[in-house]
Amino acid sequence: FVVFPFFFVNIFVALIIITFQEQGEAELQDGEIDKNQKSCIDFTIQARPLERYMPNKRNSFKYKIWRIVVSTPFEYFIMMLIVFNTLLLMMKYRDAPPLLDDILQVMNLVFTSFFLIECILKLIAFGFKNFFKDPWNIFDFTTVIGSIVDALVLELVERNREIPPRQSPNGQIYLNGFDASTKDNSFNMGFLRLFRAAR
Repeated sequence: FVVFPFFFVNIFVALIIITFQEQGEAELQDGEIDKNQKSCIDFTIQARPLERYMPNKRNSFKYKIWRIVVSTPFEYFIMMLIVFNTLLLMMKYRDAPPLLDDILQVMNLVFTSFFLIECILKLIAFGFKNFFKDPWNIFDFTTVIGSIVDALVLELVERNREIPPRQSPNGQIYLNGFDASTKDNSFNMGFLRLFRAAR
């Protein structure tokens, strides 16, 4: 007795939906457009243009830089750099030869330089206000800053390796400018590398 009322309610709702659909199709049959054409028209009416900044003066240096950074070849070039940068990160492994570590470090600096140049060009083309309106630009800017910090930390670690170990008055040994008993340095390095992987 409880199931039957729900069953009839569902049938009633289904009949109402079918009736409305048939009435809508009947109205379309009387017109000159079909259902798909009406959907396209509705989509066009409801669409809103995307906001995209463009410098006013087309003869200015800023406009020329803008044309470069919004061009398709420039975007493909940046995507190619991101792919190569990701592959470079995958080549890093534990107990790697010193020569490989040096090559990877130099290549990381090269990629970081390219991404920094990209960021500077976009800042020139869009200006600070319009540049930071785009969440992707904010993400790229944060990633570039993280990559620069990562490169600086790597350079400091390399320089500290040249410093001989020293012993404090209480007998605790400090190696390469860091406490030999802690692993915080390696954790920080791994965290900073996430910026490049995210890029």
